[in-house]
Amino acid sequence: MDHPWLSIRMIIASTVLLLAYSVISLFLFVSGGVWVAVLGTVIFVGLQYLMTIKFAMWSTDAEPIPEEHYSDLHRRADELAEDMEISRPTLYFGDTDTPNAMALGRRGNGHVFISPELFDMMSNDELECILGHEFAHLRNRDSVITSLGISLSTFLSSGLLIAFWVASLDSENPALVRLVGTAVSAIVHLFLLLFVRLISRHREFVADADAVRFTNKPEAMANALSKLEAEFSREGAQQVSTSLSALCIAGGRRGLFAKLLSTHPDMEKRILRVVEMQ
Repeated sequence: MDHPWLSIRMIIASTVLLLAYSVISLFLFVSGGVWVAVLGTVIFVGLQYLMTIKFAMWSTDAEPIPEEHYSDLHRRADELAEDMEISRPTLYFGDTDTPNAMALGRRGNGHVFISPELFDMMSNDELECILGHEFAHLRNRDSVITSLGISLSTFLSSGLLIAFWVASLDSENPALVRLVGTAVSAIVHLFLLLFVRLISRHREFVADADAVRFTNKPEAMANALSKLEAEFSREGAQQVSTSLSALCIAGGRRGLFAKLLSTHPDMEKRILRVVEMQ
């Protein structure tokens, strides 16, 4: 990984997720002992990872992109994967309701989903830059952390709420315990939600930069982002599904509060950074 700040933020992200999993393990330990805690946590992490990929494939009605009909795209994907020193990800058509793309998985077993609309909007070089952007997420190992973090906030906050409600059954003041539990659950959920979105916004800048570096086509990258910005700014345009927005190449929101909750930075800022690389 060639980006010091990304490394630092990924370490912080890993630490937060580790603490969250530790809380889950504590609940399991109290319920059934150390082996239940260890086994339960391992199973949860594995299922969380697999479910994210399966959910993406199901929700986008994913189908492999046939090499015989898209030989140029596959050739460029092969070259990018070799240059980035990752295993060639499997390419899928994915219906995201908007022109978009996203990456899931690991360096050695990645999955990249491309909406069919992009093939009508983008030139071959622009599609290559979008591939480079998604491959960069796999290369930098950040998509795994984001994938797990997206649904962890809901899982953990729900677990805390249930734990407080169970504890209130033996309390002399159950209403107070439930009130505290609801507040703690809401705060934890909000903190993890904002944290995942902060990491997600930063990783988009890094992936843009890597796409330019490995394709050596900053103009095509800027054009691709400009086309996506024009599409998302169009009146009546559909927005990205909330459950998948953090994983897609585009999906930023407007407005101060909306930007705080957004999974993507302003597209104008992304385009400006790419233009500065020319």
